[in-house]
This record gives sequence, C-alpha cells and structure tokens, in this order.
Amino acid sequence: MTDLIAIQTRRPMLIYDTTETGRQRYIDAAKWALARKEYRPMTDLIREALHAARTQNEP
Repeated sequence: MTDLIAIQTRRPMLIYDTTETGRQRYIDAAKWALARKEYRPMTDLIREALHAARTQNEP
C-alpha cells in the first residue's frame, strides 16, 4: 500500500530494510499501530524507506 501511495505522489518506490532485524521492526511497528494506536514506529519506518529510495535514486 505504501508503494502505491508513494508512486501516486510522485515519489520513488520505498526501500525497506529486509534484514531479519528490519522485518522484525516492521512487524513490531504494525503490532503497535494495531494494538495501541501508536503510529510513530511505523511512520519512522516509512520515512527511513523513503530516504533509502531517494538516496538510491540520486544521480
């Protein structure tokens, strides 16, 4: 879903940390968002993924 939103807003597709640690951070952030309505961990991950995408796409 976040990739679709990124593309629709003329941003590059997001690049998430796909290491085991990165995947666990994503899962934990999703749990916090669903269970506690605490969205900061997920927004932080999305910001990091957008930054990684922009950095990779620099000339």
